[in-house]
Amino acid sequence: MTPELPAATEPIAVVETAPTTTLPAPCSALVTERFVAAPAPGQRPVSPCLGVRADIAGRFSAQVPDDGISRRFDLSRGRLELGLWGLGPAQLRVALSATRSGGTTGYIGIDGEAFVPTLPLAEARLDDRKHGISGAAGLVDDIWVMALEPAWSLRPVAATYAEDRQLLPRSDVGGWLGWTAPKDVVSVTIAATAGEGANLRERNEGKDLSTTVVVRPLAAVADPPLRLNVMGHARYGTRGLTGVKNHRFGAAVQVEHGWLAGGLETLVAEGMEGDATLRPAGGSLWVRTGPDLPAVAWLRADVHDANRQTRDDTAWTWRIGGGPRLPRLGGHVPFMAALGYEGTHYAPNAGLTATTRGAVVHTVWLQLGVQVEAGVPVLWTRGALERPGR
Repeated sequence: MTPELPAATEPIAVVETAPTTTLPAPCSALVTERFVAAPAPGQRPVSPCLGVRADIAGRFSAQVPDDGISRRFDLSRGRLELGLWGLGPAQLRVALSATRSGGTTGYIGIDGEAFVPTLPLAEARLDDRKHGISGAAGLVDDIWVMALEPAWSLRPVAATYAEDRQLLPRSDVGGWLGWTAPKDVVSVTIAATAGEGANLRERNEGKDLSTTVVVRPLAAVADPPLRLNVMGHARYGTRGLTGVKNHRFGAAVQVEHGWLAGGLETLVAEGMEGDATLRPAGGSLWVRTGPDLPAVAWLRADVHDANRQTRDDTAWTWRIGGGPRLPRLGGHVPFMAALGYEGTHYAPNAGLTATTRGAVVHTVWLQLGVQVEAGVPVLWTRGALERPGR
């Protein structure tokens, strides 16, 4: 018999785990909501929901030519994300990522060069679905990267072009405000951020001001055969102690179907890493299989010009790979085993080392990963939890 608990003056959260066989539809649907529009009214939870997402992948790779350690094991993805929905219009999201404390090339870190948890995301958010208004503040997603990543969906394989080439950070301190038209046909988001990314303190009083527009031409069609997103992005930014210009202009098109998805992303930059003379540009073209197929496969080509004002500093990268979605475990998202190939052709002035300048670098890798999402109802009571030994 459950003992009676004394009343509390303030509500205290009591977490009850949903059955492992079936997750409540409102909770499970909310886990993947990340962009401007709030969940549709039919997806609103009766009680608050705690969304959990884990994305982990390990990789073994071999590279030619040899750069010192050409065969290696990597933690290619290690991210845990938590979100809380159902508190009226209020939401919150927090993420932890595994980061090598010594960096990719350093030998001085924490306890050797141990993996440590970093905080790439900690945002408080409001969503007013009735009026199509959303906003967030804190350590927030970069709105352009956030708009592109869900369609590509293969972050353990590679980041999107803008993040992969470090033209934009994955997150930054600041906030954004968005409006989504009825039926989600158009979303307009404006953001003000520090401009230094999540890993650096603010270096100057200038702020990065950006806007992203997403047009969904087929959103108003009843039961559309596919999803089509057309996007544009502009950013006025500064970087470093002297506030050097750090502007960005981008465009993208994405098409998604249950069997196949594809996209094109382009980005032009004015200034890079505190150097106003650098004017990089490039883009990515990709196609991948959809979730309705029992296997995953992708084909992607990137081009990156490190500086449009100089010659022979362009790199071309191509990626291809695939593998089966392994049998479902416990009714959750299955594991993915994949074999991939990545090749990069560096122009004479594009390589980071003497070994890669003017060369073609080939990498073959084998990866096992899992992306698990779950929704857990959170019940609010007026009772207090009994402490052990009380």
